[in-house]
Amino acid sequence: MKEKPDLMDGILFYERMAQEKGYPNVIYDFPELSVELVKAFFDIWCLPEGAFPRKREVTKYINWCSQLEELNRLFSSDARMRLAMKRAFDNYLKMENKPIVFEPRNIKPIVINAIGELRREEKNKPKQVSQTMASPENIKKAVKDLKNIFHEDEE
Repeated sequence: MKEKPDLMDGILFYERMAQEKGYPNVIYDFPELSVELVKAFFDIWCLPEGAFPRKREVTKYINWCSQLEELNRLFSSDARMRLAMKRAFDNYLKMENKPIVFEPRNIKPIVINAIGELRREEKNKPKQVSQTMASPENIKKAVKDLKNIFHEDEE
């Protein structure tokens, strides 16, 4: 008879997966829609594990969740979020009077500026139009078809 895994097996399994990816377990305590954003905080902004509130720190945890939700609304996808977060961090490094980053609210204005920069760059970037040339045989066939259409109209 095959034995079913218990809850502890599942917990240990996901703990191992989190450690292999290099993310602390506290990151996975946040709502699923915010996990990628929290990972970006960890990866890009290099916040230490202790900066992230635990669920037992109820007030701070709920505050972080609402701030993360607010930040998440700025992005259309995880890829764009990562790009904007990276740009925001680069801009942060160039700032003279850097604000202390200890929660999502601290970077919101910097991220909004980074999103604006990225949008302006996309808007000013010339669009590449792919053009394929017709083969000489296809051009001759099209001209012949047009001649036949005009000759039929004359009759």
